[in-house]
Order: sequence, then structure tokens, then C-alpha cells
Amino acid sequence: MTRATEGQQDASGRKQTSITHRTTPGAIDVEEVLHASLALSSETDLDKLMASMLALAMSSSGAAKAVLLLRQDEEWVVQARADTTTGAHDVMLSQRFDPADGGADEVPATVFRHCATSRDVLLVGDARRDQRFAADTMIQSRNIKSVLCIPATSQGPLEAMVYLEDRQKADAFTQEHAEVLTHLARQFAVSAQQALLFEDLESKVRDLQRRHDRYELAVAGTDAGLWDWDIVGNALYTSDRLQELLGFAPDEISITMAWFWDQLHPDDQQATRHALDAHLEHGAPFDLEYRLGTKSGEYRWFHARGQAQWDETGRAIRMSGSITDIDGRKRAEKNLQRSEERFRSLMEQSPLAMEILSPEGQITETNSAWMHLWGLTDETEKTRVLAAYNMLTDPQMAELGIAPLVQRAFAGEFVILPPVEYSAPRAAEEMGFDGVGLRTPWVQSHLYPVKDESGDVVYVVNKYMDITELKHAEREAREQRDALARVERATRMGQLTGAIAHELSQPLTGILSNAQAAEVMLESEGWDRDELAKAMSEIAADCKRAGEVIRSLRELYREHKGDFSPVDVNTVVADTTQLLRSDLVEKKIELTTDCAASLPKVNGNRVQIQQVLMNLIMNAVQAMDELPQGNRLVRVATGLDGNAVAVWVEDTGPGIDAQKIDRIFEPLATWKPGGTGMGLALSNSIVEAHGGSLWAENTPDGGARVGLVIPALD
Repeated sequence: MTRATEGQQDASGRKQTSITHRTTPGAIDVEEVLHASLALSSETDLDKLMASMLALAMSSSGAAKAVLLLRQDEEWVVQARADTTTGAHDVMLSQRFDPADGGADEVPATVFRHCATSRDVLLVGDARRDQRFAADTMIQSRNIKSVLCIPATSQGPLEAMVYLEDRQKADAFTQEHAEVLTHLARQFAVSAQQALLFEDLESKVRDLQRRHDRYELAVAGTDAGLWDWDIVGNALYTSDRLQELLGFAPDEISITMAWFWDQLHPDDQQATRHALDAHLEHGAPFDLEYRLGTKSGEYRWFHARGQAQWDETGRAIRMSGSITDIDGRKRAEKNLQRSEERFRSLMEQSPLAMEILSPEGQITETNSAWMHLWGLTDETEKTRVLAAYNMLTDPQMAELGIAPLVQRAFAGEFVILPPVEYSAPRAAEEMGFDGVGLRTPWVQSHLYPVKDESGDVVYVVNKYMDITELKHAEREAREQRDALARVERATRMGQLTGAIAHELSQPLTGILSNAQAAEVMLESEGWDRDELAKAMSEIAADCKRAGEVIRSLRELYREHKGDFSPVDVNTVVADTTQLLRSDLVEKKIELTTDCAASLPKVNGNRVQIQQVLMNLIMNAVQAMDELPQGNRLVRVATGLDGNAVAVWVEDTGPGIDAQKIDRIFEPLATWKPGGTGMGLALSNSIVEAHGGSLWAENTPDGGARVGLVIPALD
């Protein structure tokens, strides 16, 4: 796996992310993928998010190089990269990427344009020989072989791209790598947009707070523009500060009531006249906001306050007040409103079910994915559930054993809950609802609290991931493995019956012949004691031989505990060919062996290795059923392959279909008429358990060569 360590800085003081690369053999763990996806979805710091995605891309694929591209302000930039050959591992690069100038020496231009146009995952076994990319100078000059490029969106335009390469070997990446990284890349794109949105939202909030503080300071310091209106004489006095607020120098303009009404924004005319009349006639407070045209011709927002004076008859004779420039605050509020709308839109578009809970445990807001997750069909059902449900008092939380974790989240800790199967129908029944909550999905969620400046929890965000399909897939996989094992055991029993018949025929024939001879001697009067003893000795030897056959076959086909010990592969070859020799002779098969001398031993289970070798030999025999008897040749050979011991079987049959040769080790894949497609799949599982691998190829002269390699003991 790849691990990212924060806290290191380069010479410029920028925080770097250290990447340690380690390749772990075997299949990708679904639970690890889920944890990785949840970790990405919960990260709101863009720096840490990119470091995490870079580490996950390297660890889950074993790539030698990884590059993260983000689109910002309609331009593509290289934001993170890691290369095990150079030791480079950087995030927050903000390096402009233009495929027209060679891809900024990071990603082949042809690969980028292909993914940007098709928006499909690109998996290439050898880019040097792929006609779509072979002409790319970067691919040829750098000898780039394996390529995996994943474009990612967040329910909209293309937002990110993950590029992986390997220069050492072709077909380094598999479809499994592509599927896992596609899932992670999609989550990365959503989280990246959220991170950018959170940064923008926080910036707007800080800006709004600063403007609000300045506004309060200005009012306290009488920075407002003052005005005094002589209602009887219809004369208006304005202070220098008021004229400055409108963009004029002191005494540059004579502001009258007619000028005021002319400069007042048309949309604010009616409300302002109504507020003024209500104040003058009834004494209602005159406190409102409106827009006035300034010297530059633009409208600015002002906050106006005023107080009238009345004579003894109740007639308004004078009115004084102030205006304060609030244009900055109004613009910030508008921007904040747009940011909130973007956040709500992003939440609504999120593929994850999301809910926002109050500190008391009540659900205050959800998205559409949340309704789909729990099987709610309309807003009425949703409103009833939101009013009645409380996460802190939900009895299922206690029964599932996660109530303490939920309480920790509401106390201020970020918490990832374990996968649970939650019954929405039961919850609806407990709340007194009928027909609400029709699903019982497997979910994994994370809870993270949002706090105010004083550290108090304002609300808790809960994100659900629906893993029902994954859980069902795991169950189906277990059932399929069990079914394959049952069929394989039945197949092995059939093979055992045939092998017993072949191997016991000779010793039984010998026993019968010697017994008949002994019977003849005993019936004759002049039988020879020594001849009879010899016949009985041969009967005993044949019985012993039959017992050895039964023991050997039983040892081969019975269930094993899988104990490992040092194994001599050449001895396994000798025992296996000896066991099959009579069957091969009957089928007119010429068998030869070519075992390398002084081979090191391997750590394994001798019987399991013998089972794999027997399967390879019998496959070779079956492949030559249609050949003339003189052309049926099988060769078993051993040798060293680096630090591993190799065993392979060659035949002179028609070979393996080129379109199927890459899939013959998959379950249910077969190239033989009537084959079950399980023998090689189970053999492959056995060899992988020994830390090795199976391989297959067609020989130039016809026929196939199938073998295995297992690491040698030191």
C-alpha cells in the first residue's frame, strides 16, 4: 500500500506529502475500498484530499507513476504527482497543463485528449503498440507500457482526471484496478468540489463578518452620512460624509428631495414612500434599506434611519436621520446566498445519502439520495419521519452496538460507523407509521460535527454509503465458491474412480493369475512347495501394490489442511508421472520428462502441488484426443525462473484459442468441449496460495505450454 505522511516542508516552506510505496499481492479488499472511499468523502481540506487520493491510487494499483489533474477556472492544472523511479511526491502544484505543448511533461497528450473527449476509463496493456497512442513521442521516448486513465465528474462537467503508468511491464493494471479507482476518482471529484466550495464559503463568511464589524464600527463612530429635511420649507441638508458616500466631494452637488427620489432605485420607490408616509402620519419606525444612484452611475445599498418632529397640531415639520453604506454587506450576503445555494445543489446532486442533524439528534435536512436509500416516496412521508425520528434515542443504534459511537459524534468527534443492516420498516413501526420505510439496506456512514467559534456543536452531518449490493455480491461469491468446490469434489471422485480402475487392474490381474496357478498346483498330487510359496509371495506383493495405489490416490484426492513444508518439485513430477503412466500408455500418449538438476525446494503442500500438476497433464492429454496415436506427445519439464521454481507441461495438440488464453484461469472459463471451467481456476487458487502464479502460451510449432512458478526457499 501507499502511505502519505504530512508535516514535511520543502525549501520554499510548502507542506509536502511523503509517499512510501509498497505492493501487496492478492485481490483488492472490499472493506479497504469502502474505508478509502469514506476517508475521501469526509475530507474537506484540499491539500490532504489530494495527498490521500494520490496515495490510494498508488497503493490500489501498484503504479510506478500517478498524476492528479483538476480543472479550475476552465483550465486544467497538475495538482499532484508521485513517481517511484524519481522519488517525486508533491501536492498543491497548481502547474498549468496544456496538451498542445506536450502535456507539461506529465501526461501523454493523446491519452489526455482521448479521456477528456470520451470521458470513459482508459485501460491500455501496452501503449507503445496501441495504434491510438503509438505515435505519441512521450510514450515512445519514455517507453510507457501500461496506462490507466480515469476521468471523474461530480454529477456534471469533467472535473478531475487520475493518470497511472508503468514503464516496466505491460498489462500491469487490471479491470479490478480500474473499477476500484473509478469509484475512488468519482468520490474524489465530489469531495474536491466540496472542498473548493467549503473554502469559498468560509472565505465569504469571514469577509461578511469583517464587513459587518466595519459597519458596526462605522455606526459607532458616527461615520454615517447625516441628513436633515425641513418639511415645511422643503429644504434638505446633507453632511459632507453623506456626499462622500454618494461619490461626491463636499458641496459638489446640491442634494434635494427631488434629486433623492430621482436617484432612488425604481424597485425601492414604493417601499420607501410607504415607510415615509407611515412614519410621518402614524409615527411608525423609519428604518429601511434602499439603493441610491451614485456619481459613477451605479446603485449602492444604504441603510436609512430617521425621526420626524411634529408641531402642536400633529403636523410633521422636520425629519432628521442618517444613511450608512451597506453595499459591501449586501453583496457579501448575496454571494453567501449563492454559495449556500451551490452547497445545497451539490448536496442534492451527491450520490451519497446525506442528512443534517441538530445537536439534539433530530433530522433537519436531507437530500434526494436519502429518500431513495430508505424507500420514502413523497415529501409527506419525509416530513413525518423528520419530525419523529431521533438518532440519539433510536433503539436500533443500541442493539447494533453503535450507540456509543453516535454519542461521541454528537459530543464533537468525527466518527466512522461500521457496516450495519438497518431496518427502516422496523423504525417506521416504532414511530407509529404504516407503510413508511420499505427498505432494509446495508449501510456504512460517517458522522462529522460542525462547530461554531466557541467549539460548540452546531449540527452533525451524516453521510450514508449504500453497500447492499456489495454485501450481496460477497454472499453470492461465497455461494459460488461453495458450489464450485462441491462440483470439483464430484469431479475428483469421478477421476478417483477411473484412476482406481486403471491402477488396480494390473495387481488384481496378477493376484488372480497367481491364485489360479496355486489352485492348480494344490489340486495336483505332485505340486512343488517352492513354486507354491513363490506364487503366494507374488500374491502378497500384488496385494501390497494394490494397497499402495489406493493409499496414493486417497492421499491425492482427500481434503487437506494445507500444511506447508519444504517440497522437492522434481520428486513431485516423478511421483505424478508414475501415477499416471498406465493411463497414458493405454491412451497411446508418449510422456517425457526434462527435470533440471539441483533445483531448490519450495515451501508448499506436496499433495496440492501434485494435484495441480496432474490437472495440467490431463488437460494436455484431453487436448490431443483427435490426433493420430503417433503424434500424441506430452513433455513435463522443470527449471529455475529467477528466484522461483518453474514446472510446465507441453503438448502437441491444437493449442489454446488466442481470444480465450488470457481468461482460462478464471472460474467457469474453459476452451475444451464439455469442460467445467473449474480445474484451472482451482489450480490457480492453489498456486496463488503458494505465492506463485500460473501461465499459459501457445508454442510456435503448435500445441500449448501451461506451467506454474512458485518462489524457491532461501
